[in-house]
Amino acid sequence: MDGGPPNCSERAPSPQRVESALAEDDSSAGAHRDTINALGINNLQDLLDAGSIFRAQIDTSTNIKCPLPWENPRTFLGEWAGAATFGKPAKLLEFGEGNTGDYRSPSFELQFHDGGRVCPFRYRSHRVIPGKPSMKNANGTLPELHTNAKDATTVVVTLVIEKSFLECDLVYTVFSDIDAIARRVVLRNTTIHPVLVEKLMSATVDFHTFDSFFLTHLSGSWANERGIVSKELSMGRVCIESCRGTSSHQHNPFAALSAGQPREEDGEVYGMALVYSGNFVAEADMCENGRVRLQMGINPTNFEWELQPNEIFESPECVLVFSDSGLTGMSHQFHNLFRNHLFPKQFQDTVCPVLINTWEAMYFDTTYANVMSLAKRAAKSGVEMLVVDDGWFGARDDATSSLGDWYVNNEKLPEGLAMLAKNINDLGMHFGLWVEPELVSQKSRLYQAHPDWILHKPDIDKDSADGDFVLDLTRTDVQKYLIECMSSIFESANIEYVKWDMNSHITEIYSDHVAPSAQGKVYHQYCMGLYRVLRTLTSRFPRIRFETCCGGGGRFDAGMLHYSPQIWTSDNTDATSRLFIQHGTSLLYPPSCISAHISSVPNHQTLRISSFKYRFLVSLFGSLGLELNITTIEEEECAELSMYLQLYKALSPIIHEGDFYRLWNPVEQKQRCAWMSYHQGRGEAVVAAFLLTSDPGHYLPRLRLKGLDPAATYQVEEIIPSTAAHNVQTGRIEACPAPIYKLGKKSITASGRTLMNAGLPIHLIYDGDTAAFYIRDSARKM
Repeated sequence: MDGGPPNCSERAPSPQRVESALAEDDSSAGAHRDTINALGINNLQDLLDAGSIFRAQIDTSTNIKCPLPWENPRTFLGEWAGAATFGKPAKLLEFGEGNTGDYRSPSFELQFHDGGRVCPFRYRSHRVIPGKPSMKNANGTLPELHTNAKDATTVVVTLVIEKSFLECDLVYTVFSDIDAIARRVVLRNTTIHPVLVEKLMSATVDFHTFDSFFLTHLSGSWANERGIVSKELSMGRVCIESCRGTSSHQHNPFAALSAGQPREEDGEVYGMALVYSGNFVAEADMCENGRVRLQMGINPTNFEWELQPNEIFESPECVLVFSDSGLTGMSHQFHNLFRNHLFPKQFQDTVCPVLINTWEAMYFDTTYANVMSLAKRAAKSGVEMLVVDDGWFGARDDATSSLGDWYVNNEKLPEGLAMLAKNINDLGMHFGLWVEPELVSQKSRLYQAHPDWILHKPDIDKDSADGDFVLDLTRTDVQKYLIECMSSIFESANIEYVKWDMNSHITEIYSDHVAPSAQGKVYHQYCMGLYRVLRTLTSRFPRIRFETCCGGGGRFDAGMLHYSPQIWTSDNTDATSRLFIQHGTSLLYPPSCISAHISSVPNHQTLRISSFKYRFLVSLFGSLGLELNITTIEEEECAELSMYLQLYKALSPIIHEGDFYRLWNPVEQKQRCAWMSYHQGRGEAVVAAFLLTSDPGHYLPRLRLKGLDPAATYQVEEIIPSTAAHNVQTGRIEACPAPIYKLGKKSITASGRTLMNAGLPIHLIYDGDTAAFYIRDSARKM
């Protein structure tokens, strides 16, 4: 999109015209007027060619336009080597086209009926819309952020390829309460021939040159998801991607670009997250002049979409946030955005009942007697919900059969789900259920009746290590079956929670229901089919709280959060492992959606042994539940658990609604970790510190708190004092009859300035030692 649009039917408007359009609804658009219009540029084509709304930092307290040119006037080579000499790689574009002199990774790749790939989009028009238009098109409805006319303003910029008349909308939604922009792209085939879409990024941002660029992303593996990775960019392209059919354990659909090495409290950070659960790619491309293009969207690998005349294709939504207060500021923007504009509305500002899941307590042995025994003991300890996990249906005694046969196993549950749920309810508890609808076992009635319902290529032998296959959710008949089958189950009993699992990658991608020439659609159509099923079920059963899962955290993404307010974070429930997993997850996702369960020791995944207090404090900073056989623990531990659950219920509003701070980083400071949540409206905070490994001969640094009012006076109370101490005479850690406080006494009083600058001089002495504090503004009423 180089230069103006000389042949467009509508010329680019003046800034005054844009200002006038925005002023039509001052109540909604006024808050965003400077973001969109105070750029000091001549027209929107200049914006598309030269400057991003996302990059613009405008002083909205004044009416001063930006007086500086967008392009650097010259390079070190002199006047003759400006942007025109270097060409398009020196330009900052909003929608980068290939095959026209820009050799960076393009925002889109199209092929026309004659084989041509040159796509010179030009500005045609724009419109300003109060609120946010919904994402609905012929290909189904994608998950998206929700808002109203007063909380957001949307600018839709329409582009056109003049001779072919192919149209494209760049959609920008700016929020009034959060420094965030939601972006998406809509292609409209107004030609008379099909157009092949081979790539379409949801958002592209080109950045000026910094002294250095660092890319931060979340990577890992099964049972070790979302570790924080930061790397300095050099010339070339870095891709973070999934080709597994889900967003994956290995990479998360998130990337952040920082000016210099990322820091928690200061520095510029630009965050980008895709509201999508399928194959994705995030690209960071540094060209020869030092500028960087960051973009994200559907992964073009194994993707093709033939767009017929009069059809449209809409990309998933991409969320962009900016922080000038480091990674912490970026996290706060994402957390607030997801809580207020992404979670299902009926579950906003709610806390999930404390649940116990049967999986690690009994695995497949989900008999009525086992379940009720667990429920009765759990109810006495203050647990609020019991969830029956795998093993309740079909002939499911192990992992090799019965997926797809969603009827009750009468041998295990002779009175059915309805009576089981009633008996659980009679204990004062809610009832939940585990399902895995997307898979089918080869040993199942469903597979025997419909072997063609799976993703596979008919002339190639099916490959399945565990006898399970992925159902073909591109098919509407399969979608309908799942909707009606799940509806029948959900209606059969008082089910208030559903754990929706999917323990497989998608392989052998081929749909016998899709034309051979259209197989490039299958990955995306699968995702759209899943969204249709989830959308229908969550609308039909609005009081059921869904928790999605994919072999643990293999589909922990913003797309799933549109349907489920929490996600199973990882199949690894070990507390130390979870410190790292939850620490990385918090970079993007708020604690309320991080499902975190206290499990037994030795841990079933790592065999690690840790204290009950340690395991509780890790789970405290999430949506807390239990993943252990409570019937086998001692009465003393049951009493301890009851105390912990009471504490969680009292503190969870602070943690779920407050601002989350990473005080100590377990990756950088490998022997320690500390977290804090501060609720500004309540003037309350919760802090927990963990010592992973002791380091003899070294003092721990003081624990400096964050986010407090420097002028306020706070009461700091240790909430779970230690009951063990180091006996210098014997060298052992021994139980003590009296509580031991890390600060020398139960509570202290200090100013916010002291707590943030001097910090707490806590003393952690042995591996797995912990400390936790409740902090309250003394001037606030209890």
